[in-house]
Amino acid sequence: PGPRTPDAAWPSVTCVLATRDDPDTVRARVADFLAQRYPPDRLTVVVAVDASAAATLLPALVFDDPRVT
Repeated sequence: PGPRTPDAAWPSVTCVLATRDDPDTVRARVADFLAQRYPPDRLTVVVAVDASAAATLLPALVFDDPRVT
C-alpha cells in the first residue's frame, strides 16, 4: 500500500439511514457505518425514522456514540 492519507485530508461524510419499524436492521446498519475505517471526526450517522413506533429508533441509540444522531 501507498502512504497513508492524513485524516485532515478526508472529506466529512454523513451517512443517512431511513427506516420504518425495523430495529434489527437499524442496529446492524449503524454498526456497519461505525465500523468503517474512516476518520471518526469526519463521520456522522443520521437515523431518520418515518411513521413508525418510537421503539424503532432505540436500537440505534445503544451505540452511545456522538457520531449517531
